[in-house]
Amino acid sequence: MILPDDIIINIFSYLLWEDVKKFKNIDSLLLFHICLQNPQTNDPYSILQNIYYDSCFKCHNLLKFNHVIKLCDHCKFFLDNKTVYPNYCYDCLPLKKKGILKHIYVMFAAIFVFV
Repeated sequence: MILPDDIIINIFSYLLWEDVKKFKNIDSLLLFHICLQNPQTNDPYSILQNIYYDSCFKCHNLLKFNHVIKLCDHCKFFLDNKTVYPNYCYDCLPLKKKGILKHIYVMFAAIFVFV
């Protein structure tokens, strides 16, 4: 039995993302789900790559254990009524060599990686 896409998306809204990651060949449904919850986004594919495949928001390379979370009100997106911030690799997000800003980014990354 094949279910319509809107019913599948409704079912996905009750599942955790860790459970949804176990399914195969659902990229088009997830993109549709992301677009419904983030109508202002210009690039839903980057959101999908970032949260579903654990890749960098900008270059789409796989994220390592240490990565940077960009805490920005303008950059955030929503998924299942939760605020999600994009993750970047160290190569794509320029950090200051000196100053407190670098330490704040790294500190947040360490906190969010272990949660």
